Amino acid sequence: MTLRERVHLLINTSKGVSVLSTVLAQYGATSIGGVCTYNDETTEDSSANEIEKTAVKNKLSLLKSRNSTKIKEHFLCLDANCQGIVLVIGWQYLLPNELIQMFVTVIFHDSLLPKYRGFCPTVSALIKGEPYIGATALFASEDMDAGDVIAQKKLPVTYPFKISEAFEAIGGAYSELVVEVLSQFDKGRIEGKEQNHNDATFCLWRGEDDYRIQWNQKANDIVRFIDALGPPYKGAKAYMDEKEIRIFDAVEVSEKLIEIRQPGKVLHFGMSGEPVIVCGQGLLQLNDIRMDGKHLNLKKLRVWLK
Repeated sequence: MTLRERVHLLINTSKGVSVLSTVLAQYGATSIGGVCTYNDETTEDSSANEIEKTAVKNKLSLLKSRNSTKIKEHFLCLDANCQGIVLVIGWQYLLPNELIQMFVTVIFHDSLLPKYRGFCPTVSALIKGEPYIGATALFASEDMDAGDVIAQKKLPVTYPFKISEAFEAIGGAYSELVVEVLSQFDKGRIEGKEQNHNDATFCLWRGEDDYRIQWNQKANDIVRFIDALGPPYKGAKAYMDEKEIRIFDAVEVSEKLIEIRQPGKVLHFGMSGEPVIVCGQGLLQLNDIRMDGKHLNLKKLRVWLK
């Protein structure tokens, strides 16, 4: 069996970029039937443009859309007999059931399933302070992230750990898993193992309100929150005098005995002038604050972040 024009890619984010590079390097452009991607307006991620440039450079058939009907038609036009395999990486929308039924469809998910099914699993895991994150290759199914598991990669985490580092590590894990999946597919059969559905946990979708810092939490919990929502995301947010600010870097500093604790207030300034904020427990030094995309040098003491 040959992979020629039989690998179809539904990809986005830096993880999709990594997988596309791996497939091109390992199997060549002739192995790829088609590529689908889309612009993600909810983040600052420009991976779709990078995927598009790579596809054009390698003369790959490209569809830039997340419309289910267009995706199905695109792949059927390229592979009318449905002999190929569809690999889904960084895709944040439901797949058309017809696609799953017609093609061998493998999803790559950012967790060690059955834990953290659903939305933003890596963000959720880092906010909770999990000692491991991971990647799973699984067969697509009608129920969310419930298909049989083909292979997994477990990745240890040492905090502080930013989301960009996590995505880089997961991108590498995805690339390894893709080679494993395509090797099995090339041999004529992909083996999967049923998940223990009783152990499943789920992550909720995250919206703009979920970026907001809760200053009554512990300082180290807030650091993880900030690190989990940095680039390619918009950054953890707070309000200063009713104006929105985004915080991209913070560190916990030595606690002080505060008589009447009011989380969110500036206590003092650090050695280099960074504001130190009172949290529900502990203190937080804010090293990177931005307003309207520009760095903010906060020097006013009488500030209460909300």
